[in-house]
Amino acid sequence: MPPYPLPGKTVLITGAAGGIGRACARALHARGAHLALAGRDASSVATLARELGEGRTLPLSADVTDRAALQEAVARTVDRFGRLDVVFAAPDPPRRAPPPSPPSIPRCSSTSSR
Repeated sequence: MPPYPLPGKTVLITGAAGGIGRACARALHARGAHLALAGRDASSVATLARELGEGRTLPLSADVTDRAALQEAVARTVDRFGRLDVVFAAPDPPRRAPPPSPPSIPRCSSTSSR
């Protein structure tokens, strides 16, 4: 099968700021794709967009667990590039929840009668 032609195609990458997403973004950009770079860390996504060149990239702050944020990301992608051809869901480690606080244990005192 011949390679999928990417010049002029638009790819939305979720988890773009993570290792796999970042590497794929670089490879897809080098092959001519327009990229919508979505991730929870807006600063990291913006940095990647600047590194690749802002002419064919669109940094987006979005969490894949937020349906409204994803819908907005798709709408902004289509507004910017006029199309959306591929969605690439790169794994991004989940946010770490703060550790639970220790359970409240009632203070017990033991008394013995002798």
